[in-house]
Amino acid sequence: MKLHQDKATSHTSKSTPVFLEKVKTDRVIAYVPFQHTPVMAPDVSPMDYFAFILLTRALSKSKPTTIYELWKVVEVEWKSIPLEISRKVLLSLK
Repeated sequence: MKLHQDKATSHTSKSTPVFLEKVKTDRVIAYVPFQHTPVMAPDVSPMDYFAFILLTRALSKSKPTTIYELWKVVEVEWKSIPLEISRKVLLSLK
């Protein structure tokens, strides 16, 4: 598994890389270094942009309080996306 962040200002703070290194060491979860993170734009990464919006909406409605609840919400929301919509987004990739 690899953690991928957008370029929100909270992700660019000096403490974020320190935290990510700790997660990598403690939880064996790798991450994409900030300088390798693409710009958040629909024409750059349609699937990320598409999925991010849907998952953000789902999380804002459910307010999970544990990591288990978070993963459950993401899993349920991801499975609820009609295959045809995902297919359209994937086919739009250049």
